[in-house]
Amino acid sequence: MRDVPSHGSSVEPVTLSNAFGIVLGVHIVFALSSVILLQFTGEGAALGAGELLLAGLPFWLAIAVAFRWVTNRTRVEPFEDGRVKGRGLVIDVVGGAALGAVAQALVLPVLYLPINKLFGVNPSDVERPARLLIERSTGAVGVIALVVATCVAAPCFEELLYRGILLPAWRMQGTARAVLGSSAVFAAMHLQLIQFPGLFLFGTLAAVLAVKRGLVASIAAHVGFNLTTLLLLGLIN
Repeated sequence: MRDVPSHGSSVEPVTLSNAFGIVLGVHIVFALSSVILLQFTGEGAALGAGELLLAGLPFWLAIAVAFRWVTNRTRVEPFEDGRVKGRGLVIDVVGGAALGAVAQALVLPVLYLPINKLFGVNPSDVERPARLLIERSTGAVGVIALVVATCVAAPCFEELLYRGILLPAWRMQGTARAVLGSSAVFAAMHLQLIQFPGLFLFGTLAAVLAVKRGLVASIAAHVGFNLTTLLLLGLIN
């Protein structure tokens, strides 16, 4: 496996401070839209899948605009690599999704075994945010909104943000530092301390895939990771 080559010449490289500003800015947009929506709907302190989908629209739009700005500025087209066609596309999509599913179903439970014993963390505590979202997403519309928000929109746009904008900017200081640093930011920005180890581990996997195979593979892994979460918790419920 090799690093994904850049296409075109970098006219104005996006600095790490630029990338951090984008990450912070789009999350402020999401926080504001969530607060406004909660106040408007009177849903208290939690969003259902439908509300999450509505609150996420400004967030995802902001990421899309930022990503387009970055690619225009650097003249890099991350989806033009030859592997995104034909057999390479199948490998990236199927392989990435399989790795994401394995990470969620098998690797994370093993990761949390020592954490549970050392800190008395109950597995249900780790699952609580996702379980609450599932429980609040009832009916056909709720289920469709849940799948679209968590298994389509969130994986695509979060990968554009963390592995498409932050990771490349950080790579100017070294690939290993960029992989670990962007993964730590990805985990921290979910604002769930108990989920940080698992999200950091998955972020590292997605970052390595982005470096070695490209964004298609990391997006597929994110889809597989989130979809496996829904399937496992849905079966438990």
